[in-house]
This record gives sequence, structure tokens and C-alpha cells, in this order.
Amino acid sequence: MKLKQIVTQGFNKLTSQKDNKVFQLLDTCLDRIFPDQNFAVESVKNLNSKDKSKRSVVKELLPLHTRDVEWLAIYLEQAVNKLPTVAVGSVAFDEIKEYIMESPKFDDRRNQYERYVVKGCIEAVVKNHKKDDCFSLASISVKEIDHKNKFYDKAFRERVKKTALNLGVDNYNVEVALELYADTWREQTRAVAFENTYNPDRLLTVVERNWIKQSQPSALDNLENQRADLYCRWNRLRDYEYYQEHQVLLDHLDLANADMKMSQDDAQKLKREITTMGFAYQQSLRQCCREHADLLASNPMKKVPTPEKTM
Repeated sequence: MKLKQIVTQGFNKLTSQKDNKVFQLLDTCLDRIFPDQNFAVESVKNLNSKDKSKRSVVKELLPLHTRDVEWLAIYLEQAVNKLPTVAVGSVAFDEIKEYIMESPKFDDRRNQYERYVVKGCIEAVVKNHKKDDCFSLASISVKEIDHKNKFYDKAFRERVKKTALNLGVDNYNVEVALELYADTWREQTRAVAFENTYNPDRLLTVVERNWIKQSQPSALDNLENQRADLYCRWNRLRDYEYYQEHQVLLDHLDLANADMKMSQDDAQKLKREITTMGFAYQQSLRQCCREHADLLASNPMKKVPTPEKTM
């Protein structure tokens, strides 16, 4: 072996050992710089349009800088300098940047944190369709239109994705988080989409239902049973259709259920059942409305409160 090769290998070994020690030291700061899920969600909730231009390097603004190496390096340097056993400035800034760009442990923690940020987008920013926020790229009017859509569940998912990407979250982490935290949005948004499909005018308020329940309980029971059966089948078909769009990711995460993997023949059969049951449900809904109108006509002196329509 030539002398130059020996010297080069020795230098690389020393450099690697130095990097390992620095990386190990910086690993100890990960708990300090990446807050837990609750703090991440609250951070997203409290963001406003002025935060993107702020120069502060604090954990409350971390959702906006998860892929900003310079910002992260300053943020991590602050944490290192607070360690009681480390002298201020003993770790070079370039070494910190190298750690951010190359450390698998840092990347793992950042990925986890970004998924918390997406959960924050679901819970705190986009879920309230009557709130005008600066990161979903949608005004209240646009979100109101989405909320009346027969495919509100799909529109909601896309809105969350755009919001998180606008914050700077990695696309893969957005997709993963939407599946990992599906219980925080999928059922709720599908319930809205179902009503937009079969009861867009939100017929029968709670008060009106109570009137019918008192006078024609069997009619209301029949209606609610029809709705439950229809929703069950409609939701199963929605699972199947969702899987067609996101199969690779769902299989990778092992989150696909039996309905998602039903055969094409079963899906077609389900569609036919839904068409028939949907028509019958809407007929029953209109019949209950007529019975309520007749009941109201026979009691002209009885005033009916008009709360916000539900269901």
C-alpha cells in the first residue's frame, strides 16, 4: 500500500470518529428541539400570516421550518449551547448543518414531528370550514363550497395536503400522516359527504324529528334504519374507491381493510344496492317531511323553533 493511501485512510478514520462524536452529542438534543404531539398541534393552531416573515428561531415556529437547513442549524446550535457539559461554540456550525443533512436519527425525528404537524392541520386549521386561515390557501367561501360537496371527504383530504405542503412539510410525511390519523377526519368528513349526497337540504331538524317521533314513531324508526343501512353500504364502497386511489401507500402501511380489498364484482353489486336503497331512503325522507307538514297544519297554534338544521 502506498504511503499516500495510508495517510488518506488514517485521516478519513479520524474524521469519521470526530463526526461520530459530534453526531452522538447532537443526538442528545433531539428531545429538546422536537416537541411532542400536543405542542406541535398547538403550534400549528397558533400560527398566523405574519409568522412566515418572523426571524425568531423558537420551537413555536418550527412547523414553518422543518426543511430549512439554515434555520434548523441555528435552532439546534441554541440547544447545543444550553448543554451544561458543552462549551459554547465548541461544535462548528458547519458540523451542525452536516448533521441535519446526513443524520438518520435527525431525519427520523423530523419525519415524526412533521406528521404531528399534519395532525395539527387536520385538527386545528382545516377542520373548521368556517374559519379563514392563512395556510390552507382557501377563503371561508371556498371552504364552505367544499363543505357542501358530495365528495367533501376527498376535498377535505386535498385541502389538508395543500395546507401541510404550504407549511413546508415533506409530501411523503403528509400522505403517511393522513392515513395514520385517519380516525381524526375520515369518518367525520364522510358523514358530511353522505348528507350532501342524500339530504343536501338538511331536511328534518331535530325538533321536527321529535314531533314525528311523538306522532309517527314507526315512520321515523323506519327512516333511521334505512339511513343506517344505506350509510353502511355507502361507506364500504367509499373504502373500496379510496383504496383504488391510495393502494400503494395503504399496502405499504398495512392499513387496508377488507372492504378496501373487495372484488370488483362485489363493488359493482354494492353500487346497485346503494342506488336502490338511496332512492328508497330519499322517498322516506320526503314522506316524513310531508307528515311533519300535515302535523303542523293540524296544530296551527303550535310554534316550532327553528334551530340550525342537522343530519
